[in-house]
Amino acid sequence: MDFDAKYREFIPRVLATQSTYEYYRELKRLNAFLQDGHTNIYYPKGMSSSYIDWLAIRLTEAGRKAVITGVEKGLESQIPPGSIIVAINGQPVEAHLKKRVMPYIASSTQHIL
Repeated sequence: MDFDAKYREFIPRVLATQSTYEYYRELKRLNAFLQDGHTNIYYPKGMSSSYIDWLAIRLTEAGRKAVITGVEKGLESQIPPGSIIVAINGQPVEAHLKKRVMPYIASSTQHIL
Protein backbone atom coordinates (compact mmCIF):
# COMPACT_ATOMS: atom_id res chain seq x y z
CA MET A 1 0.00 0.00 0.00
CA ASP A 2 1.16 3.51 -0.79
CA PHE A 3 0.44 5.15 2.56
CA ASP A 4 1.35 8.64 1.28
CA ALA A 5 -1.32 8.33 -1.42
CA LYS A 6 -3.83 7.02 1.15
CA TYR A 7 -2.98 9.94 3.45
CA ARG A 8 -3.61 12.42 0.62
CA GLU A 9 -6.87 10.65 -0.20
CA PHE A 10 -8.07 11.17 3.37
CA ILE A 11 -7.25 14.89 3.63
CA PRO A 12 -10.52 16.07 2.06
CA ARG A 13 -12.46 13.46 4.04
CA VAL A 14 -10.98 14.71 7.31
CA LEU A 15 -11.53 18.35 6.35
CA ALA A 16 -15.19 17.59 5.55
CA THR A 17 -15.96 16.23 9.02
CA GLN A 18 -18.62 18.14 10.94
CA SER A 19 -17.66 17.16 14.48
CA THR A 20 -14.72 16.05 16.57
CA TYR A 21 -16.26 12.57 16.69
CA GLU A 22 -16.43 12.34 12.87
CA TYR A 23 -12.84 13.61 12.72
CA TYR A 24 -11.66 10.81 14.99
CA ARG A 25 -13.66 8.22 13.03
CA GLU A 26 -11.85 9.25 9.83
CA LEU A 27 -8.49 9.09 11.63
CA LYS A 28 -9.35 5.60 12.89
CA ARG A 29 -10.33 4.55 9.36
CA LEU A 30 -7.03 5.85 7.94
CA ASN A 31 -5.08 4.20 10.76
CA ALA A 32 -6.72 0.85 10.00
CA PHE A 33 -4.99 0.83 6.61
CA LEU A 34 -1.66 0.48 8.43
CA GLN A 35 -2.77 -2.95 9.64
CA ASP A 36 -0.62 -2.43 12.71
CA GLY A 37 -1.98 -3.46 16.09
CA HIS A 38 0.60 -1.25 17.84
CA THR A 39 -0.65 2.03 16.36
CA ASN A 40 -4.07 3.18 17.50
CA ILE A 41 -6.27 6.25 17.63
CA TYR A 42 -8.21 6.79 20.83
CA TYR A 43 -11.16 9.10 21.38
CA PRO A 44 -10.59 11.92 23.86
CA LYS A 45 -11.74 11.19 27.40
CA GLY A 46 -15.52 11.20 27.64
CA MET A 47 -16.18 11.36 23.90
CA SER A 48 -17.05 7.72 23.32
CA SER A 49 -19.79 7.79 25.98
CA SER A 50 -21.50 10.62 24.09
CA TYR A 51 -21.55 8.78 20.74
CA ILE A 52 -21.32 5.06 21.46
CA ASP A 53 -23.86 2.92 23.29
CA TRP A 54 -22.19 0.12 25.22
CA LEU A 55 -24.16 -3.08 25.18
CA ALA A 56 -25.28 -4.77 28.35
CA ILE A 57 -23.93 -8.01 26.91
CA ARG A 58 -20.58 -9.67 26.36
CA LEU A 59 -19.92 -11.42 23.06
CA THR A 60 -17.49 -14.09 22.00
CA GLU A 61 -16.75 -15.23 18.46
CA ALA A 62 -17.22 -18.96 18.09
CA GLY A 63 -17.30 -20.67 14.73
CA ARG A 64 -17.72 -17.27 13.00
CA LYS A 65 -20.84 -16.58 15.06
CA ALA A 66 -21.48 -13.84 17.65
CA VAL A 67 -22.36 -15.76 20.81
CA ILE A 68 -23.66 -13.99 23.91
CA THR A 69 -21.51 -15.13 26.82
CA GLY A 70 -22.52 -12.59 29.43
CA VAL A 71 -25.56 -10.44 30.15
CA GLU A 72 -26.07 -7.53 32.52
CA LYS A 73 -27.88 -8.64 35.66
CA GLY A 74 -31.63 -8.53 35.20
CA LEU A 75 -31.59 -9.08 31.43
CA GLU A 76 -30.90 -12.83 31.50
CA SER A 77 -34.56 -13.72 30.86
CA GLN A 78 -34.72 -11.42 27.82
CA ILE A 79 -31.28 -12.25 26.44
CA PRO A 80 -30.26 -15.76 27.43
CA PRO A 81 -26.52 -16.46 27.49
CA GLY A 82 -25.62 -18.78 24.63
CA SER A 83 -27.87 -16.91 22.20
CA ILE A 84 -26.41 -16.19 18.77
CA ILE A 85 -26.78 -12.76 17.20
CA VAL A 86 -27.73 -13.19 13.54
CA ALA A 87 -28.54 -9.57 12.56
CA ILE A 88 -28.07 -6.00 13.78
CA ASN A 89 -30.78 -3.54 12.78
CA GLY A 90 -31.93 -6.02 10.15
CA GLN A 91 -28.47 -6.42 8.61
CA PRO A 92 -26.63 -9.76 8.87
CA VAL A 93 -23.88 -9.60 11.49
CA GLU A 94 -21.05 -10.20 9.02
CA ALA A 95 -22.28 -7.42 6.71
CA HIS A 96 -22.64 -5.05 9.68
CA LEU A 97 -19.12 -5.83 10.85
CA LYS A 98 -17.62 -5.32 7.37
CA LYS A 99 -19.33 -1.98 6.92
CA ARG A 100 -19.50 -0.46 10.42
CA VAL A 101 -16.75 -2.05 12.51
CA MET A 102 -13.83 -3.56 10.58
CA PRO A 103 -12.87 -0.40 8.67
CA TYR A 104 -11.98 1.24 11.99
CA ILE A 105 -9.88 -1.52 13.54
CA ALA A 106 -6.10 -1.36 13.21
CA SER A 107 -4.79 -4.90 13.43
CA SER A 108 -1.99 -6.87 11.88
CA THR A 109 -3.69 -10.23 12.40
CA GLN A 110 -6.98 -11.76 11.29
CA HIS A 111 -7.38 -13.22 14.78
CA ILE A 112 -7.77 -9.76 16.36
CA LEU A 113 -10.19 -8.64 13.65
